[in-house]
Formats: sequence, structure tokens, C-alpha cells
Amino acid sequence: MTGPSAGPVVSCVVPAFNCARFLGEALDSIYAQTHRPIEVIVVDDGSTDETAEVAARYGQRLTFVQQANGGPGAARNVGFGLARGEFIACLDADDHWHPRRIEAGLEVLRRDPKIDGCFARGVNFWDDDSRTQWTLVAGQPVTQPQRWYAFGSLLFCRGIIDAVGPINADLGMAEDIDWITRAEAAGHRFTDVDEVLCFHRVHRGNMSKAMTAEQRADMVDVVQGHLLRTRTAR
Repeated sequence: MTGPSAGPVVSCVVPAFNCARFLGEALDSIYAQTHRPIEVIVVDDGSTDETAEVAARYGQRLTFVQQANGGPGAARNVGFGLARGEFIACLDADDHWHPRRIEAGLEVLRRDPKIDGCFARGVNFWDDDSRTQWTLVAGQPVTQPQRWYAFGSLLFCRGIIDAVGPINADLGMAEDIDWITRAEAAGHRFTDVDEVLCFHRVHRGNMSKAMTAEQRADMVDVVQGHLLRTRTAR
């Protein structure tokens, strides 16, 4: 078995909110990456469980910061500000990666220097405490590999942040889509990695989050903003 590849530093940003029981698996999947070097940054977004204790097990292998709860967008902004890598990838604390997640993405970016980022294909998997829901959706499209237009599947050049600015942390929904469409409107190009490399855990914690009226309004604002930028660019 060959050792990890050598290449540019990739900063892996992990926003975490009350995900102590999943965080270790997420971090282990980062440290199992075939690419080196990596930098791991965990931003605890006001957790009230043992998230800090789980992160402490990894010692100085990672950077750990805590903040008052501000949502995933605010947590990622903190992580982006600390990142020193040439490239950045985000992993939610309750998800995990295939060992080739970073290496495969960098291979795609090397083939075309005009590309600034790439989306990996992902697949949902159901946690043990959601077996009833799994039975209900088995065989449906949501169980099949798909392209995720979200931070959880995006590997991108660090310089985009300087050009586009931070995530709009005031959005309660679709803040990742808002940032990505802003980047595209500014001329940054994204492509796809035709491999299933990201695994999204479906569990009671995220399944129970019904979209609020405010979040629906945020989603509408994001879509309208994207349409306005598209029309302006024509």
C-alpha cells in the first residue's frame, strides 16, 4: 500500500454543533485521506454536549476554536479565516469522506488551471436511529448518488474567499448556495468529480429540523439574488 501523496496544503474546515457522537468518525475520515499535507480546523458553534472533549482527543493535530452559536455559515467563516491552505474543503461534523475525497478533487483541478473548485458526488445514508425513515425512502432518488451543490461536497481555491467575500451568516437557509452562486457570478468556475466521495448522515437531529417561515424567506432571497446576478451578467 502506498503512502499519502504529497502536494498543496488543504485546509479541512469542520463546523460542529452538538455532534459529539459523530465528530470522531468525521475527523477519522479526514485523517484517513490519501492526500497530504492537510490542516484540520474544528469550529464548535456553541455546543452543549461533549464536542470539545471529542476534539481534545486529537490534541495538537487539529485547531479547535469555540464560539457562541451563530449557525454553520458563521462557523465556516471562522474556519476560513484561520485556514492557511491553498485549498479548502468543508465537512459537516455528522458526515464523513471517502479516503480519496481530497486527492480525487485535486486531480480534477490540476487538469484545468481555469477551474477554481469542484463538487464531488455524494450519497445519503441513514443512521441506526432512523430505520423507520429508511424504510420509507428505500429505493427513492434520495438514496442514490447525486451531485451536491453545497459546501459539504466542494473543494475550492482559497483565493475565492478574498474575491467573493465571506458567507452571509445571516441566512438561516441556503447560505452555501448563496456563496457559490456569488462566486460563479464573479467569474469563478466549478466542475464535478465523477466519484462518490462524500457521505451524508441522515438522523433524527437533522431530519427533525422543519423549515421555518424565516428560512423559507431566506431561500427565496437566495434564488432571487441568483436570478438577478444572472440577468445582470448577460
